[in-house]
Amino acid sequence: MMPIGGWQQKKRMPANQSIPCFTAGTIIATREGEKRIEDLRPSDHVVTRDSGFVQIQAISQQSYSPAEQRLNIDFRPIVIPAGTFSNTRDLHLSPAHRLMVTDSQAELLFGSSEVLVAAKTALSYAWVHQQPANFDVTYYHILLPAHELMMVEEM
Repeated sequence: MMPIGGWQQKKRMPANQSIPCFTAGTIIATREGEKRIEDLRPSDHVVTRDSGFVQIQAISQQSYSPAEQRLNIDFRPIVIPAGTFSNTRDLHLSPAHRLMVTDSQAELLFGSSEVLVAAKTALSYAWVHQQPANFDVTYYHILLPAHELMMVEEM
């Protein structure tokens, strides 16, 4: 992983592990307005559901080739099409990334009106799918002082 800020990852993620991340191009709500994740820097403040503006401590990134994605399906992004969970654009997440589902489908599928689900769990929704391993994918992971739900793609 390549560090941006004070967080350094010395080794690549092992092929049998996955880290919850966003892909390049994901729009994150910040104090200064919406920004692409690759334009964020430590000390920027992101908008969170429960804590308002929270300062980014560090950001890391890691890319996977199509060959690496074919070796480990967890390196291939899950695509949440626009409108699936009130997102305004397609959202591409690592399979392990959690998202808050707060609609009637959550109640139907999970028995609760509000639930955190792994992106790969959302594959049970009609239009959600896993991206084919046809090109490189770059993931970004944001480190905050505590676990938070960030406003992403207007979700």
